[in-house]
Amino acid sequence: MVLNHHSYVYVNEDSTPLLELLQSNFSDLFIDNLNHPDLWIRNYTTFTIEDSRDLKKFNQTKASLDNKIALISANSITTEAQQSLLKVLEEPYPGVMIFLVLPNINLLLPTIISRVEILEIEDKSIVKNKEALHFLSLSISERLILLEEWRKKDVAENRLWATGLLNGIEMYIKNNNINNGLLSILNIKKYISDQSFSFRLAFLYLALALPEKLS
Repeated sequence: MVLNHHSYVYVNEDSTPLLELLQSNFSDLFIDNLNHPDLWIRNYTTFTIEDSRDLKKFNQTKASLDNKIALISANSITTEAQQSLLKVLEEPYPGVMIFLVLPNINLLLPTIISRVEILEIEDKSIVKNKEALHFLSLSISERLILLEEWRKKDVAENRLWATGLLNGIEMYIKNNNINNGLLSILNIKKYISDQSFSFRLAFLYLALALPEKLS
């Protein structure tokens, strides 16, 4: 897929297919497990005007490579935040590409929609993520053993992999109306983009918080 616009909206509750697309198109940015300074990846419950100002600061800093990518995944976005984003979308900084992931296009103002491209990606639904389903099918003690196996595979610091796994678990929980596990997922996703994020501690918390043998 050719990405030749500066701003996109991807309508989906799962950002993983978009992350995979960006990884394949901009592999030079993703070689450091999403820690590259030209990447700005954030997950929000609500994207606010303060978050929009943070994005503006990222937009205005000089890229170390040819491109900079901002990926914002949010359950909702305030009107004030959208109005603040208008100038960024009208006058994009050279080389910056902005991707906004939302569950519903109707969350956006018409002025925003007119300035972006709606991105359609072949659905490789994370519901099919076998690792997520396997994790959910285990008892707590079995999950703890699995976490040690994952750690030995040296995937603990790979945020792309961890995000995909979290999204797979979240989607299964939502689809099966397991409400007491959803808050645990959202708590972890708030911090996954932080430099101090610990895969092992996050999934240890999840292993203990989620009901046993769900799938």
